Amino acid sequence: MIAVIPEGVVREIFVHADEDFPNEACGFLFGKRNEEWKVTAIRKATNTLKSPTLFEIPAEEIYLAWMDAEKKGLDVIGVYHSHPYAPPRPSGRDLEYMRNSDFIWIIAGNAELKAYYWKGKILEVKIDVRDMKWEWI
Repeated sequence: MIAVIPEGVVREIFVHADEDFPNEACGFLFGKRNEEWKVTAIRKATNTLKSPTLFEIPAEEIYLAWMDAEKKGLDVIGVYHSHPYAPPRPSGRDLEYMRNSDFIWIIAGNAELKAYYWKGKILEVKIDVRDMKWEWI
């Protein structure tokens, strides 16, 4: 499994993490998934918990992300969030949510970016960073 992510998206995830520090930053990943996850757009989300160890996205933002993705002919293929004081490994709460989603989860922490997917167990997904077009949604 591989996640293809534009260089600009990687940069913006880290910028967003810095903006929301000391709390977790979070957002949506848009694109298409076939043999790989191909990220072509992102959207920042609000962490209503304003916590350095947890995040929660409001239901209205989740709904709007799906509606806007549909308008663009894209899918919501994942979420990203930061770990301000921890390495980019899924926390217990992350694992709870991963078990109930078909998303790729990208975590930024300690100046690293890692991707994960749940398929009966947690799997790390290789990230392939490319110079390619992307957009904000």
